[in-house]
Amino acid sequence: MHGVWRLHSAIPSAGHTLQLSVHVTHPTLGLFFTAHLELTRQESVRAPLEQWLGIQPHLTALRIYWHAVKLIWKGVSIQPHPRDTGASPTEYRDTASNTLRETPTKNANGCPAGFVWREASSFPWSF
Repeated sequence: MHGVWRLHSAIPSAGHTLQLSVHVTHPTLGLFFTAHLELTRQESVRAPLEQWLGIQPHLTALRIYWHAVKLIWKGVSIQPHPRDTGASPTEYRDTASNTLRETPTKNANGCPAGFVWREASSFPWSF
């Protein structure tokens, strides 16, 4: 929240290419985030079949479940929701905070990545 955001975009060129760059500089951590997006306009002859049939949400759900099956096949364990473990929200917060403090994490620049636990104030994030 204390970062300085710089967004840069140029007028699309004759080839219909749009470029967007985002840079976030933190006061103490320095250059914290950089992203570059380049889009090229392509003419559409006709819409894909899934748009005509309106099944894009179903295909998205199918892809999500397919990736879940692949992760389970690779041996990734399933983590239960905190409310299903029998722990109170306060116990879960304390356990998660201690785990994150014990696990050293670093961002792309090699600086320690800190966290702040904020309680959810409204549905659907509060339980």
